[in-house]
Amino acid sequence: MRRSLLLALVSVASALLLSEGVVRLVLKRTLDLPQDERSLAYRYDAELGWFPEPSSERTIAGTRVFHVRHNAKGFRDREPGPKTKPRLAVFGDSFVWGFDVEADERFTERLAARRRGLDVLNLGVSGYGTDQELLLLRRELAWLAADVVVLLFSQENDHLDNTTNRRYGPYYKPYFEVASGALVPRGQPVPLPLPYFCERSPVLGASYLVRAIYATWVGRKHPELRVPDPSHALVAAFRAAVEASGARFALLVQGVDEPLLAFAHAERIPALPLVTRQRYRHFGGHWTPKGHQFVAEQLDHLLRREGWLGSRAN
Repeated sequence: MRRSLLLALVSVASALLLSEGVVRLVLKRTLDLPQDERSLAYRYDAELGWFPEPSSERTIAGTRVFHVRHNAKGFRDREPGPKTKPRLAVFGDSFVWGFDVEADERFTERLAARRRGLDVLNLGVSGYGTDQELLLLRRELAWLAADVVVLLFSQENDHLDNTTNRRYGPYYKPYFEVASGALVPRGQPVPLPLPYFCERSPVLGASYLVRAIYATWVGRKHPELRVPDPSHALVAAFRAAVEASGARFALLVQGVDEPLLAFAHAERIPALPLVTRQRYRHFGGHWTPKGHQFVAEQLDHLLRREGWLGSRAN
């Protein structure tokens, strides 16, 4: 019996080793963990999908090497102190978070330099769609105490972001559907994607066979979905939440999204298209430091046009 048991154990171990070798040979590229900001600087969030790790620092290589530091709340910004002057908060994706630039090169910091009497907060999170940004706004609104809230909508990817439950390969996210004229949140708690499974269980995650089994299981239990585009309804809900808090709302559109700009005009939402050639060619075509300077100038112009937050302070 001992010999039979030993032989069975050896057979199972050999089969597992062989399976591991075959999976590594055939599926290695598919199961390799992505090396992006979501895996290097972020952590799993059951409500939002992913969110920056609070009080973390990383160096990320994109078109250029840039440094990232997140504050105690998880935002790539200074530590927010008590409100002592008018406050403007900006929500958005990697264009706001500042992929491929240092923090002091971003348009939020450039705007703060133009308006010394204004407290500018950057609440961007790379990869977020408008749906995640709406959920983030609702989560952070209590402490924010903003006078003006600005939402950046990225024409090139936010429509896609807002119509699916999975993005950037294996990463799951929440989404919204419009039912009877109301936005209904779906997909929460967000399924744990493969990269965060491996982070939580590094020993198991080291095996490509385990990765294949987990990826297959989570993929079948939570298949990728597509829903009708709720982007306009999301922007309207974002505005409603901002104005209910007593703040003013403005929309920046990265690109020229004519239907969205027409919607904003019809709803009397101050909106501004942002078109500049000052962009990097790779890693999503994010703004260069000169591009961020352009955006800061445009946002300053919008604030002056609307008569918000006083005049420019040098």
